[in-house]
Amino acid sequence: MDAATATIDDHDRKLLIAHSAFYRALDSGLRVPTTPAQRRFVAVRRGAEPPQTDHELAYSRFKRAVLAAGIDEAAVAASGFILPAEVAGDGAGEVADGPVRPCACCGRPIPPARLEAVPGASLCVPCQQRAESAEADWQVSEVECPRCASRGFKSRLVWRHARDPTKFTGSFLGCGRFPECKYVDPS
Repeated sequence: MDAATATIDDHDRKLLIAHSAFYRALDSGLRVPTTPAQRRFVAVRRGAEPPQTDHELAYSRFKRAVLAAGIDEAAVAASGFILPAEVAGDGAGEVADGPVRPCACCGRPIPPARLEAVPGASLCVPCQQRAESAEADWQVSEVECPRCASRGFKSRLVWRHARDPTKFTGSFLGCGRFPECKYVDPS
């Protein structure tokens, strides 16, 4: 095994190459888990369970290595899941297999570098940026987003102002996880 594959071994690479689209669909909520193994996979990705199966371990190692190194996930996937030598060589991609803290907003793991810099962080960087740049006049409702709830996320609906008056006029209730979830209350 060369230095570029130090954190993702050949077995992990084979699993990632064969199943990465499925893993990403489950992880992002685009695919609803239908089997106990798929539900467990989602629980592992949310930090509720430690990874145990080969699939859970391979995808968790890949996600943590990419997050820790701060490199583009799509580029690593396009390269056949081989981490760049400069990342693997200096140990930046090496991470432990224990559970990580999930983001309170999107449920994805908070990168270890962020937890090291801000130990009490409850949001990942993109969610924190959205929270800080959110419009001050947004009002959070007490209603949970049904689409997010069915996918294992906790998100409340917020009052928003329509940008495109041809679709909506005035204010409407939309998911607080936008753009990951584009749910709009039909009433």
